[in-house]
Amino acid sequence: MKTNFRLLAAFLFMQFIASPAVSHAQTMLGNPGVRLVEYRNMDGTLIKSGKELGVFGSPMLQDGWGRGTVRFKNGQVLSDTGINFSLYDHKLYVQRNNSFIELIQPVTSFQLSFRNENEQPVMHTFKNGFPAVGDLDENDFYEVLYEGKNLQLLVWLHKKVVEYFVYNGPQQKEYELVQHMYLYRPGENKMIPLDNAWSVKSVRKSLPSYTGDILSYNSSHKIDSKNREQFVELVSYLDRK
Repeated sequence: MKTNFRLLAAFLFMQFIASPAVSHAQTMLGNPGVRLVEYRNMDGTLIKSGKELGVFGSPMLQDGWGRGTVRFKNGQVLSDTGINFSLYDHKLYVQRNNSFIELIQPVTSFQLSFRNENEQPVMHTFKNGFPAVGDLDENDFYEVLYEGKNLQLLVWLHKKVVEYFVYNGPQQKEYELVQHMYLYRPGENKMIPLDNAWSVKSVRKSLPSYTGDILSYNSSHKIDSKNREQFVELVSYLDRK
């Protein structure tokens, strides 16, 4: 579902959108755990997806809509209480009544806040403009987990549709999260891939010159490989070295 489903009719969304081409979609809630994203062509024809295609889960960063701030390349800023980011097509959407609108102006960064299971706000910060690495380029957005002067911790998030088989049942489809982790060195403008694990071993492999500092820090902190917050604290420590 690419830009060929964007409306060609003129639609002026706030004062900052110069182009009349926007993408229109409707969201519907089906069974628990299933979010249906149904696109319509400009003639109103339904483009089947979600439940009709048997895809379970959500393609979005989080369920529901978050409070957010979007910064555009032209310097303008949008703040709204109904924003979400699709990890399937990597596009930003703003909710309006029972529909949502794709933001098609170039974006440099955005922040989204969602409530966790304890009803506490959790902020997610995304930026682009980083150097190309692998199949990713400067237009791809990364979630910034730590932003220091010498080291930054980034993760590229994507949701793909996978198929699996149920015993004595029909084939199923669901969204599966994919993540690629990187350390970014601003002084060298260099992206360093990690082994996609919150572990001391992965950062030692990626930053061999920091081995002594890493071992020293881990001996007194005993980092849990399943604890992302502890890993972020390690990167923060190395950034100050």
